[in-house]
Amino acid sequence: MEEVDVVIETPKGSAQKYDYDPDSHFFRLKKILPSGMVFPPEQSAKKGKDKMIRNDRFLAIPTCSSIFENIKNMDDLPKKIMDQLEEFFVDYNKLEGKEFKALKQMDAKEAGKLIEVDE
Repeated sequence: MEEVDVVIETPKGSAQKYDYDPDSHFFRLKKILPSGMVFPPEQSAKKGKDKMIRNDRFLAIPTCSSIFENIKNMDDLPKKIMDQLEEFFVDYNKLEGKEFKALKQMDAKEAGKLIEVDE
């Protein structure tokens, strides 16, 4: 798998949602989840007022991870983890008055084609 440098806006386990502000070049607190809810990392689409809006999410494993060092593709992850991620995003979007529907899960090669890398 190819390495990609990233900034994680909202780390797993956080109840705070941050968004990047391109004008100030800072991350700003956008919202705090209700008590008991925390963010996990997904791939998705969400429904807008009149049309489906893509909102792709990417699941990545740090190259220095000793816990996940044997995860090389999606099939290496327990199905339960993927189910929990999808369930989280259904519930999270429901709180926002939005509908969430995961379109598909991609392997690293396919997802990599969606990521623009500045070289």
